[in-house]
Amino acid sequence: MRADRPDIVLLCGTFAGHRDAQARLAAAGYEVAIDPAGSAAASPGPPEVMRFVVCDGDSFELERLQAIIGSAVVSGARVLVVGTSTDSERIITCFRSGASDYLTDAGPGADQIIQRLEAIRAGSGGPGAALANAVQRLVGKLHHDVKNPIGNILGYVDILREDGESPPSEEQSTLLLRIEQNCERALDLLIRFADAANRLR
Repeated sequence: MRADRPDIVLLCGTFAGHRDAQARLAAAGYEVAIDPAGSAAASPGPPEVMRFVVCDGDSFELERLQAIIGSAVVSGARVLVVGTSTDSERIITCFRSGASDYLTDAGPGADQIIQRLEAIRAGSGGPGAALANAVQRLVGKLHHDVKNPIGNILGYVDILREDGESPPSEEQSTLLLRIEQNCERALDLLIRFADAANRLR
């Protein structure tokens, strides 16, 4: 930590009570300030101080999260949102509000927080690269959590069509066709989303 420009990490949300994160950040050379109220407006230090706000993306309503990020960015701080949520609206809202990055799948892991803060401080990436990384992580989750179950559903549709004691009725055939079409539409959307995400790289 340089004496002429110290780094201050203001912990908001559930991180305000996370002592392990506080201790590790302090050991890594950051000055740690706690804001248990979750408001980033009281960010400490003079204007030339490089400030970070680590905000729990899961502990606030969306509007409150926007307000915290917005007030921090206006005060000159950079915001790292950490959460387990993969809700695309929440992630995109954070970036639109000015967050430097959204770290998922980490929970409140201090080592991962410090690693990301160091990357932000070093100037690697930026909001554009961070958004692309977040989208790539989201695509990976969609493929695992959505695409695989759709494949299972289509397999069951084939079983119901072909392996019954008697062929399905007209009403059942119509329903199976509708299920199949909806699954194919969902798969097509996933492929389009993945293509769009690849263009962000």
